[in-house]
Amino acid sequence: ENPYVLIGLHVPKLAKVDGDRDVYALEVLSAVLSADENGRFVRDIVRGSRVANQASAGYDMTSRGPVLFLLSGVPAEGRSTADVEQAMLAQIARIAREGVDERELRRVKTQYVAGQIYSRDSMMAQAQEIAGMEMSGFTYRDIDRLLENIRSVTSDELKAVAGKYFGDDGMTAVTLLPQPIEPRRAPAGAGATRHN
Repeated sequence: ENPYVLIGLHVPKLAKVDGDRDVYALEVLSAVLSADENGRFVRDIVRGSRVANQASAGYDMTSRGPVLFLLSGVPAEGRSTADVEQAMLAQIARIAREGVDERELRRVKTQYVAGQIYSRDSMMAQAQEIAGMEMSGFTYRDIDRLLENIRSVTSDELKAVAGKYFGDDGMTAVTLLPQPIEPRRAPAGAGATRHN
């Protein structure tokens, strides 16, 4: 019933736990944009300018195959998918120019790490986390090192990845527009009764 836009951007995945810092900055950037109700997409695009009814960002640095940084959104009434796309990319361009305030960055990183640690209260979540790491070519011993690297991400690193990966060259945008749906027709003979 609603139009929808999905944007995929080619970004790197984690190759070595203590290797490229960009993957950690991309993980934190995703959280800055849409980790919770105070994420920039909800705060500025959904509640603020009311361009979208829904907007989110997603990235999985430990994926086994090729990785995309995903942005998605549903426009508010009277707005288009192009408006949502422009608003989401404007938020990233703003981070590329200004970085992220230290207080906001500290809050996002604290929430991210706390969420990962609290999820370990569940045996199922622990098993999934360990299995996910092993399937991606890492080990359970790397899990805490990943969190330490997330904690150390800086505003300058966020600025760098926001400027580096979010251009038109590596971007694919897909728009889903609602189509008119014909009312269902009853199959021929469906209304007839059978007499024996």
